[in-house]
Order: sequence, then C-alpha cells, then structure tokens
Amino acid sequence: MATRYIVHGVDESGQSVRKFFEAGSAGEAERQAKAIGMQVRAVEVDPASFAGSTSPLEDPLPSGGRRPTPMGPEQTVWTDTPSQWPNAGWFALGILILPLPWAIWKYVTTRCTKITVTTERMRIQTGVFSKVIEEIELYRVKDTQLIRTFWQRMVGLGTITMMTSDVMMPKVELAHIRESEAVREHIRKQVETVRRARGVRELDVAESDHLLN
Repeated sequence: MATRYIVHGVDESGQSVRKFFEAGSAGEAERQAKAIGMQVRAVEVDPASFAGSTSPLEDPLPSGGRRPTPMGPEQTVWTDTPSQWPNAGWFALGILILPLPWAIWKYVTTRCTKITVTTERMRIQTGVFSKVIEEIELYRVKDTQLIRTFWQRMVGLGTITMMTSDVMMPKVELAHIRESEAVREHIRKQVETVRRARGVRELDVAESDHLLN
C-alpha cells in the first residue's frame, strides 16, 4: 500500500526544497527524489497519510519496518528563561558607573526571553515591546551539544547547542540555561520520540553521496 512521504533536500540549482512522493517505503521515496536530481537530506511520513485511518493495521510502515508511534495532543515539556547571571557585570556597572536604567533594560530583555519545549516543537520568544517568536519542529534536530565553561559551572549553568536540518535555523543556541544537563536530556528524548512518531529518516551528506554513487 502506497504512503505519502515528504522528502527534504537540495535541487540541482542548490535551492533547499521539499517534495511529496507516493511510495511503498521511505527508501523508495528517496530513490524517486534522487531520480529527479534531488540531493536528499531527510525523508518523513506525511502526517496527512494518517488521516482517516481507523485501525492500527492501516498505519503505513516507514523504511526499516518500524511502525510510527501515535502521538497525543501537544503538551509543554519544559519552559524557562535564560539566567540573569551573565548580566551581573551590567548590574554592577549600572550601580557604579552607567545609568541604572541601562542595567534594568538588560534585566528586562533577558527576562522577556522565553524558551518553551513541547512534545512537538521548540519555541523561542524574544523582545520587550515587539515580540519575535521563532519555532523549530523537534524532528528536525539532528544533534545536541552541551558546553559548560568554568564560570558557568560555578553558578550551575550551561549552553545547549542544537544542529538542525531547518533552513532558517540550522543552529540553535540556548545560552545560560539552568539545570542544562537535565534540559538537554529532556530535549534529546523528546526529539527521538517525535522522530519515531513521524517516521523520520535523516541522511547526512556523506551517506547521500554514497547512495547516489
């Protein structure tokens, strides 16, 4: 039974594209994309393919034979704001040298930065008067890294960096996060859960070039 897949990649002109293919497996959809000249980055089951399914036996199987895990309503997994510790120097200067309003502004801008991780995506909200909201689907996260400098370790903070397949946000950095090790583990587990649920198969450039040859 054919399933609709979304293939993410780069076309012959070097532009990032995504195309839909009806195929019996993710591997077959990948081959169809390569046949029209795409350099494949990732293959996922189109969520619309599950619409109208009345029995678990009707769910399409992704490449490898593992059945996607159904996901419930989207829920918040973790939310917080960055620590104010990096602003400590500004606070001191605000008292000793600079006008106090500048130190207050640094406090407010940090306080208004809100990071939320749900069961499906990450949302980063910034801005004081005008709000900017950036979102990235968790299934696009390819790898995570935790860096804790000496001073961050002294105050219990860390910086989490995520490499993604998102064109607009290929690198996401969450700086000065409290309980950073636990937060990174939360994100890692949720990414794996979402990727299994959506049947995502990620390919790096080396693997894609090898398959093309």
